[in-house]
Amino acid sequence: MINTNNIIRNNRKLLTLTIDKQGRLLIKAPINMSEETILDFIRKKQNWIDSKQNMILNARSLHNDILSYSELLYLGTLYKPQFVENIKLVELNGECISIPLNTKIEKVKKLLIKWYKMQAEKVLVNRVEYFLQITNLKCNSVKLINSKCKWGTCDSKRNLAFNWRTVMLPHNIIDYIVVHEITHLVEMNHSGAFWEVIQALIPDYKSHRKLLKDSNYVLELFR
Repeated sequence: MINTNNIIRNNRKLLTLTIDKQGRLLIKAPINMSEETILDFIRKKQNWIDSKQNMILNARSLHNDILSYSELLYLGTLYKPQFVENIKLVELNGECISIPLNTKIEKVKKLLIKWYKMQAEKVLVNRVEYFLQITNLKCNSVKLINSKCKWGTCDSKRNLAFNWRTVMLPHNIIDYIVVHEITHLVEMNHSGAFWEVIQALIPDYKSHRKLLKDSNYVLELFR
C-alpha cells in the first residue's frame, strides 16, 4: 500500500522513484501530475521496487550487529564494546574497544566519535603523505568531514577531505579512497585518464570500488 503523503512534489519535469539506505521508497513528482498517474507508474515498477528493497534489507540484516552497535568496526575488524574501570578515554584493547566505566549513556557516543576521529586523523594523514610522496603531488590541506553520502572530496584549491568513518574500513579500501581523491589533484573529473591513474596505483581498483559500495551502510553510523 503506497502512502500518498510520502509523495514529494516540486518544479520538476520527471517522476522519479528511489530507494534510500533504509529500504524506503522515495517518490518525487511534478507539481501538476495526477495521483493516479503516479500510482500507475509505481505499480509498473513494483518488481524493481521489491527487488531493490529486498537487496537493501538483506544487506542490512547481514550488518545488524554493527548497525545496532553491538559490535564496533575499526580498520575492517569487529570489536566488542566493553566498559572498563580506571580509564578516562576510549581505548583499543585486544578484541575489545574499551569505554570508561560509568560513562553516561548520552556521552558514550561522543566518546566513541572522538576516538574514531583521532584514529582517522592519524591513519588518513599517514596514507595521504605516502601516496603524495610516490606520485610527487602536493595538496594544501587534509581534513575530516562528517558527510552522509561522501567518503572523500578534493576541491579546486587542492584541499583534501575525508569522512572520518573511513577509518572503520579495511586498509585496502582506505587506500582506494585516498588514491581516488589524490588523483583529483591531476584529473578533476572521472575521465578515462582519471581511471588510468587510479589503475596505475591500484591495479585491482574495480574490486575495491565494489567493496566500498558494499560498505556504504557505514555512512549511517553515529548519526
